[in-house]
Amino acid sequence: MENKFLDRVSDLIINKTARQSITAELESHILDKADYYEEIGYSKEVAMQRATEEMGNPDDTAVPLNALHKKGVVKGVWSIITAVFSVSFSLLCFNVIPIEHRFYYADNNYTIYHTLTADFISMLVLFLFVFLLYKAYRHKNLTAGTILILSLIVMLVANLTNEVNDGIQFAIFQPLFYPVITFIKCGISGYADSIFGYSYIVDSDKILYRIGAVAIFIILLLLALLIVISVLRQRRKNSQLFICQHRKSSAFNGV
Repeated sequence: MENKFLDRVSDLIINKTARQSITAELESHILDKADYYEEIGYSKEVAMQRATEEMGNPDDTAVPLNALHKKGVVKGVWSIITAVFSVSFSLLCFNVIPIEHRFYYADNNYTIYHTLTADFISMLVLFLFVFLLYKAYRHKNLTAGTILILSLIVMLVANLTNEVNDGIQFAIFQPLFYPVITFIKCGISGYADSIFGYSYIVDSDKILYRIGAVAIFIILLLLALLIVISVLRQRRKNSQLFICQHRKSSAFNGV
């Protein structure tokens, strides 16, 4: 179909795949409008001209469509990054990456000592989790939010199937609380001393690490669920808005 409006929009769409799909959709829309004008008595040429004019400025049409496609690409990239993180997180939970035992600061079966590496990795995991939750919320990314929920479910399953350690511990998050508890009990110097040597975990503190880790898990799960619910509500709202606009447009054309 030869149409200057479509040609101009096509020239302004950067991505080739998006260009083809967008052009096809706009062409279908123009043809529908042209058919309507032909039905009410306009000639084919005039009907096509009016239908094209109603589409507006091609530059104004192409710019938001380009932005929308770019947003979709960014969303896809962050979904992939989230998936990679979640797979690594799951492997860590099931001790496929064999360092998970280092995070058990609340185990009751043997003497446990603190390591700076465990503190750092635990903080890094939490930071990445919160950062990816923020990205999922910002980009309204349902896929990323769902992946993060699944990774937390995997973590829960890993805890439930762990026969070595006592009860649900969410061990990856336990070292987060070592600096806090040490600062409170011993001050900065106490934590500094533990950095340069082995520091054994006092039995009376172990329950604090477990409670803290469980609290972190619950907070992350609730945040992920709220993000997914928010995205679903927004999609439903947009869908209802589109239906209302379509009905108004149909009623106007009918008149």
